[in-house]
Amino acid sequence: MMNNKLIKKLRPFSNILIISFLFCLLSVLPFETNNAFVNIQAEVLYGLRGQREVSDRIVLIHINDEDIKALGGWPITRDYYSYLIHLLNERRAKTIALDVFFAGSDPYYPQQDTILANFIGSSANVCLPMFFLSITGDSSTQDALFLPEGNDPSYPLNLFGNKAACLGFSNFGKEAVVQHTPLLLRSGKDIYYSYGLAAALRFMDGEARWNPDDSHLHISSPLGEIRVELNDDAELWLNHFGPPDKIEKYSFVDILKELNEKPEQYDFENKLIWIMVSVTGTTTIKSTPLNDLVPSSLIHYTTAENIINNCWLTEAGWIPCFISIFILAALGLYLPGFTKSRLKYLYILIIPVVFLGIVLFIFSFYNLIVPVFYPVLAFFVSAFIVDRRLNREAVIKHRQMIGQEINLKSEELEQAKKRLSELEFTLRNEKQITETSLEIAKERKDTIFRLEKELDDLRSFMINEKPFQKDEFAEIIHSKESRMTGVLELVLKVSADNIPVLIYGETGTGKELIARSIHRNSKRNKQPFIAVNCGALSETLLESELFGHEKGSFTGAVNRRKGRFELADGGTIFLDEISETSAAFQSRLLRVLQEGTFERLGGEQGIRVDVRVIAATNKDLQQAVNEGKFRLDLYFRLNGVTINLPSLRERQSDIPLLVRHILSKYNYEHVKEVSTKAVEALVNYTWPGNVRELENVIRRAAIFAQSDGRQIIQVKDFPDEIVSTGQAVQLSQIHKPIEEQILEILRSLKFSHSAISQAAKILGNRDRGTVTEYLRGMCFEQLVENAFDYDKAAERIAGCPDSQLTGPVKLKISQYMENIIQIINDKSKIKTSYKGLPKKYHVFLDQIIEHLQAQNH
Repeated sequence: MMNNKLIKKLRPFSNILIISFLFCLLSVLPFETNNAFVNIQAEVLYGLRGQREVSDRIVLIHINDEDIKALGGWPITRDYYSYLIHLLNERRAKTIALDVFFAGSDPYYPQQDTILANFIGSSANVCLPMFFLSITGDSSTQDALFLPEGNDPSYPLNLFGNKAACLGFSNFGKEAVVQHTPLLLRSGKDIYYSYGLAAALRFMDGEARWNPDDSHLHISSPLGEIRVELNDDAELWLNHFGPPDKIEKYSFVDILKELNEKPEQYDFENKLIWIMVSVTGTTTIKSTPLNDLVPSSLIHYTTAENIINNCWLTEAGWIPCFISIFILAALGLYLPGFTKSRLKYLYILIIPVVFLGIVLFIFSFYNLIVPVFYPVLAFFVSAFIVDRRLNREAVIKHRQMIGQEINLKSEELEQAKKRLSELEFTLRNEKQITETSLEIAKERKDTIFRLEKELDDLRSFMINEKPFQKDEFAEIIHSKESRMTGVLELVLKVSADNIPVLIYGETGTGKELIARSIHRNSKRNKQPFIAVNCGALSETLLESELFGHEKGSFTGAVNRRKGRFELADGGTIFLDEISETSAAFQSRLLRVLQEGTFERLGGEQGIRVDVRVIAATNKDLQQAVNEGKFRLDLYFRLNGVTINLPSLRERQSDIPLLVRHILSKYNYEHVKEVSTKAVEALVNYTWPGNVRELENVIRRAAIFAQSDGRQIIQVKDFPDEIVSTGQAVQLSQIHKPIEEQILEILRSLKFSHSAISQAAKILGNRDRGTVTEYLRGMCFEQLVENAFDYDKAAERIAGCPDSQLTGPVKLKISQYMENIIQIINDKSKIKTSYKGLPKKYHVFLDQIIEHLQAQNH
């Protein structure tokens, strides 16, 4: 016992360890997807963070299209560069990164090359770019130096390169969206720095040392030593700042003028001056997580800025990742505290959002990327496991509770049956049975019936049968013995041909579903299926909808529009409620069916179409033809094959299967069962709205059951009309004389207009006349016993003084008496009054006739 308790207490902790171990293992395995997850996360974090502040120690000077126009076109003469370097050095610039590749000598002014070279050499602070034609090798193919190799280096003109303070390669990696940039490449035995790194080292007066053992670049400077973390391809993870709105920047021409005219206003001491070209058609454009179009030089600028300010991005190591996974897995397993309230879903949403907020804070202020994917996935998996376990426990607990309630009701039922049996034994031995004894017996029978009903409403209805489905009709749910089986066999036969089909069926029986099945199983299934509800549109709108219209054919026709027949060309058109169309429309439709041609409204050009027509109606078209409401020739055109769809009340065996399908379709979280009594109520209901009504009823019931915390639908979840029908059926099942059953059923149906027909159906589809004659006899009996007082007789029949019930009964009594009064003096006709009337009521009819004859004399 103690061991079981200990295991139960330790189970959550062991689950946390197992889930954490699994996701920690996944996070460190060398999957390409892991890098993809982190890159996607970085893009999301960039989007959430937006722009960041940029150091003011770097000044940007850009040569744009306006500068090129002002300076006489591209390339600009090199004396401008010389003059700018001179002016910048006068303003004490520490380092000048001139990001312009000078491939050769100036063809027009070669003397300016020497001047520029002298300025570069005398300044001793100018950095120039170079590049490699290609880069080979990556983390999987690197040699002992652990670096990719640059091939075929291209240097600037020797005159410049030899005098530059530093050179750096301007190549990028393979990423479409630049998140990383290579800092180191090797060529032969030499190691080359990237242009951004070279400029940063010159600015910091630093030296770099590559340590392949720990994947770090060590930079020593007068300010101390920093360790730059690189990935396996010697790449730096850039911390982009967004559009250069907050950078101190100047255009090339403007800064030349300003430094020439007002030099005292500028002080570039201890600043890195970055000169870049941003000219249409000349500049290489890259994409970053914050900008789709970025000049490549600005990415080198970002590299230098990240190194100078020690703000590059670093991926958190395995320890923070493991801790995050463990904490979120534990939080996922704490879900039980919220299972009894709606806070569960809020909790599941808030925890990842809070974690993402913490990760965003660390990213924004510490430039550290803490992995999100595996920790959040661990949380969801933990929460899912706990939620499933709790749901299973809730189901078990619910079933145990229902089982206990069933046992209690069963014991109570057995006791009630025992007491009734004892009473019946006593009554059999009594010489005279009192009315009180009969009342007690009746009460005990009612108690037994009530308990049986309550038990049935607790027991789940077992649906062991699987739907009888063929691949061609997978969406149509029915049982093997259902009338739908024959319908679908007919559908399969007519699908192969192009013969018109006329579908008869009540509202909600699935006429369009059958039409779609015919189309899907036909040779036209690759072509359109177009459905039109003819009863929902006026004649003009229906013609426009089916045949289309030309521009200006009527008010509001601002464009030409194709009709449904034209859209359905080669396929099938389904005309629902065809009986609701006018005679004029029927004439035009007949022509389309006969000739296959029509004109758009307002048009003169004939349009030929090849369309299969399927029509549907919920009315008797033959009767409409006889009444002159529907054209006979159109009827024959449409009625190639007739398909009669059974109503839901004719498909009682399908109802349990349909209920299960509806619950599964809408995926109610906990409601999966229906009580036996609830299924009985559904089967006994008449379903005027058919399957459509059933679907709405089940969805409503599932919502009510779910809101009560029940996993089973019960009778009380249904609308009153279904419950009252079910109650009437239950009353008919009690072992009582037929007249008592009829009276109680009629009372439960409140003596409505259809009460007699419904009572006949409830009593096992008896003849309607039987119910009528028993009611007539009971009316005669009560009239005699109440001294021909219509009000008292009606009240006794209704069982209460409610005028809503006594009114219809009194009207019936009056009609019965009026019929007798009309024939009271004709003995041959009086005999017909006894026809059909149960013999036990003949004596009361005799007394009524005597009473009426006495009144006449």
